[in-house]
Amino acid sequence: MKNKLGVSDFNFNENSYWRNDKQYTVKDLIDLSKDLPDIKIPLSVIDLGIMPWGEQSIHSLAYHIKRMNDADLSHPVILDDMGFICDGWHRVLKAVVAGDEFIYGRRLTTMPESC
Repeated sequence: MKNKLGVSDFNFNENSYWRNDKQYTVKDLIDLSKDLPDIKIPLSVIDLGIMPWGEQSIHSLAYHIKRMNDADLSHPVILDDMGFICDGWHRVLKAVVAGDEFIYGRRLTTMPESC
């Protein structure tokens, strides 16, 4: 009998964005961005040298690859009020792997209350 190693599913309610010492829930970021216009962001202007998930074990890398595969590019990434991606790195990764030249995003003008 084959033993199957599972990769846990993702629950978006557990996701958060940290900036300095402040934490924001992705749900609040999505709610705040709902009425903002989509902007076309060239992938060439996104810093792909950062490590948004830190150093990765094989198991955690598999988790992020699964999330990339499941990512829906019809949902725009969210940029914080300083222009940094605060939600959507798996969509960015998927677009890069697919060879896309741009991705759609929404830029916040203010940040919600931190947690």
